[in-house]
Amino acid sequence: MDWLGDVPEHWGVVQVRRIGSVGQGSAFAHEIQGNETGEIAWFKVSDMNRDGNVTYMLSAANYVDRTLADELGATIFPQGTVVFPRVGAALLTNKRRMLSGPSVIDDNTYGIIPTGIGSRYLYRILLLIDMATMCSPGLVPTVTFGVIKDIYVPLPPAKEQEVIVDYIEQQLNKLDALTLAATRAIDLQLQEAIFGFERTSGVVATIKGDAGSKSGELAAALGGDKKVVVCTIQTFPFALKAVKELAATEGKRFAVIADEAHSSQTGEAASKLKMVLSAEEYEELKDGGEISSEDILAANMAA
Repeated sequence: MDWLGDVPEHWGVVQVRRIGSVGQGSAFAHEIQGNETGEIAWFKVSDMNRDGNVTYMLSAANYVDRTLADELGATIFPQGTVVFPRVGAALLTNKRRMLSGPSVIDDNTYGIIPTGIGSRYLYRILLLIDMATMCSPGLVPTVTFGVIKDIYVPLPPAKEQEVIVDYIEQQLNKLDALTLAATRAIDLQLQEAIFGFERTSGVVATIKGDAGSKSGELAAALGGDKKVVVCTIQTFPFALKAVKELAATEGKRFAVIADEAHSSQTGEAASKLKMVLSAEEYEELKDGGEISSEDILAANMAA
């Protein structure tokens, strides 16, 4: 397989259309949104960013009863369906989730109902695929039904699928424990380093535009000897451009630390977002919805 390499001879290599049913979610009118309790969760792409929804979709911002879902003609996807964004900046983040129970998903989302493959195994396999390589041409990233159905996946026997997934999850649990310990150590080191910076004049630059344009101030700080440069998400597009130019011309290296979720609706940041968000994603943002800092970075970097 091109994207995975060699697989054992007794495994199959099949298209998704042969081992699952691919479906798109249903349009979710604004007037029926807002119910925090109900029989059926109606998941939007933004719900993938909710606390606890890391592997399984456990909670949603919106719920409906089964009668209303039936009246609206909304498809109720079964437990174990693997869901992921189908359009916009969220698609580029390569998020995958499994439904923890019967649920409706919105029309910015695809769901693959496993029929000839284990749900957990399908989820793990799909995490290995970069959807950015499968997007249709155009400003807004999009992946079509046909492309998803034509993806080839390795298919071991059912028992081997379970063994593989159990092993992966055991190793990931070990990595999570190591990551937690490392993160705590790094946080402490960062605190000490930043505390040291704050006590040393001229090390931290906060871009405020006090001395002129923010873009000019930002370029000077990034091109100079500042160790830490702080800017708003509105200024980030200029920072990204400067970082790319300095990396290419002077070999400088930068790390980007993004604050928690933001919703930016004006200026250059908004125009960047408009270029890669779907119309539905952007309308949700204007209505007060949130996108994660990961989505914002993906939008800026893809534009």
